[in-house]
Amino acid sequence: MREIQMIPHKRTLSHLVVVQALLQISAIVFSMSRVASLSMKAASPSTKRQMFVQWFRHGDLRLHDNPALTRTIDLAKKENSEEGIVPMFCFDPRVFGNGATSEFGSLKCGARRAKFVIESVEDLRKSLEEKGSGLLVAHGKPEDVFEDMFQGACQNIVPRVICQEEVASEEKKVNKKVNSVLKRLQKDSTLEYIWGSTMYDPETLPFEDGLYGMPDTFTPFRNKVEKKCEIGKPLPTPGKAQLKMADALKSTLPNKKTCSLSYLPTLAELGYTQEQIQEAEYDSRSVMTFKGG
Repeated sequence: MREIQMIPHKRTLSHLVVVQALLQISAIVFSMSRVASLSMKAASPSTKRQMFVQWFRHGDLRLHDNPALTRTIDLAKKENSEEGIVPMFCFDPRVFGNGATSEFGSLKCGARRAKFVIESVEDLRKSLEEKGSGLLVAHGKPEDVFEDMFQGACQNIVPRVICQEEVASEEKKVNKKVNSVLKRLQKDSTLEYIWGSTMYDPETLPFEDGLYGMPDTFTPFRNKVEKKCEIGKPLPTPGKAQLKMADALKSTLPNKKTCSLSYLPTLAELGYTQEQIQEAEYDSRSVMTFKGG
């Protein structure tokens, strides 16, 4: 039988050419979309530089046995942050000065106490600097300080702020405002609270409802806690390797008149009168000198 050779029709050939061209175009489009996808991933928030901020409050101005500070260091280490952490403290005008009064008209913080806090902050800064770090000190509302600090920088930075957990209403309101500012500037930012105000961890209390199940009187509380709870060992003081702040990180921090790594307000700047400042000075009749730090 004679072999029959199939000769494609001209129209069939043109169809094959079109199909081949479409496949080539599809491959090119796929490659371009893949590249675009990878580019978007490269610019995603997950690849932005994270800045870990240890926000010191009035009750944890120390390096030793500080759960919040330990947490900040651990987070930075987990994310392989070679720049270090940013310790900071804010002198809130809603707390210090003659303009900060309670609903009954009394000063929230007198000049003597403010002097003690200034000395404590100065001592904390000295301890941090000895370990290659520093302390960013500001005079202003924390939410305003954080906004000035990260305004315009959140395109490349994701703030991770850690602080000691507070229980009083005014402090909790400040936390809420700070968190709101951080989320508005960068939706991936976080504000984390760490408990560190009591000898016993509230989560280990031997009562059915935890804090809300505590007895109304002290003796039943003591009897149960002494038998079933243990006071945790103090956390160690972080070393130089854990606290050292890279020069590149220091260069990105605010350097303003009332917010910098060297700024420390005076009692006059906090809003106290000369008479109040004089009264806050050491009295020679005192038996002991109480200095912060």
